[in-house]
Amino acid sequence: MDLSLYGSWERDYIKKRFVWEAKRIGDKRVDKRYTKLYSEYVHEAIYRFINREYASGLDDAGVLGYVLAGQVSNIVTDINSTMGRVRKNKPLSRSNHLAHSAPINGFQDKYHSHHTRTDKTIINLYHLFLTFDFN
Repeated sequence: MDLSLYGSWERDYIKKRFVWEAKRIGDKRVDKRYTKLYSEYVHEAIYRFINREYASGLDDAGVLGYVLAGQVSNIVTDINSTMGRVRKNKPLSRSNHLAHSAPINGFQDKYHSHHTRTDKTIINLYHLFLTFDFN
């Protein structure tokens, strides 16, 4: 896990935190080398929450996608299609796909997804795609 934010220093602080995993991601239409990043996003981010490696005992967590190049909508479409074709883990159904969320103060690249963990609990993931000008 890349970032864990604690909301309080109280005795039960473990229950008051938010965990983020960060991944590089890019649009394969811009550069074919970004194609492998989709399966990394699914296996090394989403599945780490599903398998309870991250945020065990929490209902909500997030993934920060650092966009190297391209359109976020294309990237999300490709992540969603990759979910049904994964080989390392069990393929994920359409109900696990990233869905667009309401913007926050003009920030449009916010998505959410819901997953059943290996212990049958639910994890809600919030996906923020952060675009930077690397030139």
